[in-house]
Amino acid sequence: MLTPLIMSTPDTGTTAQTSTEETPTTMNAVLSMIRSKFPSVKQMSTDELGKQMELEVPQKPIVVDVRKPEEFAVSRIPGAHHVAPKDTDACTALLEREQYTHGTPVVFYCSLGYRSSQLAQMMQDTMPDAPKDDFCNLEGSIFKWANEGRPLSASDSDAAVDKVHPYAFTWGLFLNSQFHP
Repeated sequence: MLTPLIMSTPDTGTTAQTSTEETPTTMNAVLSMIRSKFPSVKQMSTDELGKQMELEVPQKPIVVDVRKPEEFAVSRIPGAHHVAPKDTDACTALLEREQYTHGTPVVFYCSLGYRSSQLAQMMQDTMPDAPKDDFCNLEGSIFKWANEGRPLSASDSDAAVDKVHPYAFTWGLFLNSQFHP
């Protein structure tokens, strides 16, 4: 479907344009676009992250939320740490504090996966000695996580919450309305 669109993207802000390509209208189309834009970034499923978070092992994944502060303030995936989008210095410091070692998955997420894939790719470049597959994107990110009924917590505690910041009108359409603040 070729349509005029108004979209807000992490790189360009809000723009009005006439699309000459198909506008992603399904979650699968968006995820496919993200995979093609960031081919070096491993995509971790929400099922896989859920299983890894439940394990009682010393090498649990380090989960990193790369949304804007106002998005993070609404909710997060339990145990996630916040780093601003594109902030490789803060991410490197976080990995040092969390005692990251090679082989430990570092799972980035945002709303749908664009900003988190971008930071994962940037960290692959920032830490070239680390295995590339250590830096993963949570495929579908927090929108998919919430839509599947997985737990969410407050940004400043482990208290359960049931809302997720929709990021922008267009992208918020991929988040079930029950999770909108």
